[in-house]
Amino acid sequence: MVSPRARKALRRVHPHTNRMLSADFEGSPVTTVMSVYSPTNVALIEELERFYDDLRTAIHHVPAHNFLIILGDFNARLGPEDAPFTYHTNTNRNGEHLAALLTKHELLAANTLFRKRMGKRWTFQDRATSMRRQLDYILVRKKWRKSILNAESYSCAARTRVEEARRSFVREGTAESQEELNGAKQQLFSTYDRIKGEELMEKVKKVETVHGERRYKESWKVINEMSGRKRSREGQLAGCSPEERVTSWFTHFRDLLGTHPTVDGLRKRYLQSSQVLKLTMAPSQLRSLPQ
Repeated sequence: MVSPRARKALRRVHPHTNRMLSADFEGSPVTTVMSVYSPTNVALIEELERFYDDLRTAIHHVPAHNFLIILGDFNARLGPEDAPFTYHTNTNRNGEHLAALLTKHELLAANTLFRKRMGKRWTFQDRATSMRRQLDYILVRKKWRKSILNAESYSCAARTRVEEARRSFVREGTAESQEELNGAKQQLFSTYDRIKGEELMEKVKKVETVHGERRYKESWKVINEMSGRKRSREGQLAGCSPEERVTSWFTHFRDLLGTHPTVDGLRKRYLQSSQVLKLTMAPSQLRSLPQ
């Protein structure tokens, strides 16, 4: 799924295999997004190797100057020996294949580049055992490392519950399904509040750290982000949406251009000359100039 804006930039979509899909988007440079789904860690080794062979072939055909993003469920665990900040303490079989892919094609797992608390590193929770794992990764080329400002995971369980409850309410329309939908929405709002609180505490800790290191400029930058302080809005048209700002702009100029100018509160009167001026429309000649 893409937004309407991204749809206009979409150049092509190419299904490589039943586990791999890529899309190119117009831009400077062109952005290539690949979505992949790897066999599990207990799948046959032949199936896993076939997947990585197909993935290496797909990467090879992406131009070197493209901004390449590989998003996917790799069913792989990476340990500290293969990535900077991981959820797991060791690398499993699938992780070894993923680490080899990163090395061969000079890729980085973006969601292991930033020092996040452990709750922000796991990407999957087993419904049966409630065990949490980091199996999903965002891969980018090393040359674009400085373009990656942040990468972290978010829990979508609450959102999934809302969608399921909404479908149930549309299908049944009972009081019980309505109550379930309201409860799911409340859980989603609580999840949003909890995430905002966690992000705020992370910023507070960052301020304490950089302030202790006397990096005052950086600490004030974080404080301004936390407080919402921005540049003055002077000169910006009022309106909560682009449509409202367009309406304000139209109304302003309609009122401005639709009235006569005034001087000192009175309309300025222009007197018409009573003298008939002898003007000629013929081309200017030298003899017509005053001597």
